[in-house]
Amino acid sequence: MDLSLIKKYIPDFEIINFSMFSNVIEIRWVVEWDFDMPEKQENLYMTMQSEDGYEIDLKFEKVPGAEAFLNRQISGFEIKDMGKYGYDPSVRYEIRDYEDGRISFNCRDVVIKDVRFWKKV
Repeated sequence: MDLSLIKKYIPDFEIINFSMFSNVIEIRWVVEWDFDMPEKQENLYMTMQSEDGYEIDLKFEKVPGAEAFLNRQISGFEIKDMGKYGYDPSVRYEIRDYEDGRISFNCRDVVIKDVRFWKKV
């Protein structure tokens, strides 16, 4: 996972800081062609906001199955890199809502597509 895009806005951002994004704006489930593997894969796109004014667009690649019981507001979510525990690379990242269990899935990679500051002063 490449954090360089978000570090332009929040220089000390680390994987543990994804918990700051707690307001779900949009979720899209998309079946796309993976040209590296010549196969179709299911990807999950999510746009979220933080209370301090940041909005992020994420792409979760190759999601084998997801449970998302959302009502737009969650208490935050976490992304765990399971690769260091020897997990199969196709399910390297575990994504879940750490408090309410409203989000739960694994994926091959997490791609930060865009970050912006949305809160008006």
